[in-house]
Amino acid sequence: GLIPTSITAFIHQLNSRGQVIPGTEFNEETIIKSDDGDVIVKVSNVKPGKTYAIVLELTAEYDGVPLKSDKSDEVQVSTPLGGSEADKVKEEINIVKNDVTERIEAIKSDTNKEGAAIDNLDLSGLDSVQQFEAFDKDLSRNLTIQSSILSAALKRSCLAEGQEFFQRDAVKTPGSSIFDCSSKCAAMKGACESATYNALYMICRLNSNRRGQIVHAKSYTTSINNVCNAVLSGVPSNWNKCMIKNKAYVPKTVQTVWGIQTMYDCVMACINTSNGCTGVTWDSTSQLSCTMHRTVTSGMNSQSGAFSVALDCLSA
Repeated sequence: GLIPTSITAFIHQLNSRGQVIPGTEFNEETIIKSDDGDVIVKVSNVKPGKTYAIVLELTAEYDGVPLKSDKSDEVQVSTPLGGSEADKVKEEINIVKNDVTERIEAIKSDTNKEGAAIDNLDLSGLDSVQQFEAFDKDLSRNLTIQSSILSAALKRSCLAEGQEFFQRDAVKTPGSSIFDCSSKCAAMKGACESATYNALYMICRLNSNRRGQIVHAKSYTTSINNVCNAVLSGVPSNWNKCMIKNKAYVPKTVQTVWGIQTMYDCVMACINTSNGCTGVTWDSTSQLSCTMHRTVTSGMNSQSGAFSVALDCLSA
């Protein structure tokens, strides 16, 4: 008769856009014993906070002849972040930073193409004024395009494609896109901080937490951290206007994380937490601490080397 002998898991790590990362492929085989009931396929060598695509293949024997099944449909699995809460926050920062870096790298070729177009402008037959106007127009167009692309790349770091921010008490409402869901979330005036859109059922799930209660991979689904999107959609000059130097908010502390290298990383930690952070104080001295505050309306204390900022100011 037909005797199952093993199940092989083919595993690939995916980037934030659901693409296979070259060089991350590996296989793991689970031997099936004759007295096994339900078979548990164990996968090791995976890293916390990453997304993997897994495909299974069954091997069996029939009268001593080895046979292989067709490979199963792909399943995407996101591993939870490990370590302490501080480690989890730092890993969240790294995930966002790596995502932004990937997206910016992806547009560098477009930048080079635009630069080549400027270098190869045919200005023959034009007088000097016309040449300058033609060059200036093309340069301005190029800078505008790249500024828009960069802005979009940063804001897309707030999106989680193929992931659901699940929250048990989420508000469900019909929607047409993740951006429609984001607008419905913003209209709830602080009662909603993230949204998930299922394109198959055209349903929005509006959450009070910035990343829901559980984050897991799900097909036809996109989620957005609305607080992150609002901050990164703000006017760039707000960073200078909103930054308060040598002042620290009176502690109404949510959490303090150590070893945060920049004020930007401190803000990114704040907007990616689900614990009600509304502003931060970053200590630029040797301590390099990032203190996240539940409220920024209780006054400020003088503190040398400190930088403080409120999220609602950045998103204005």
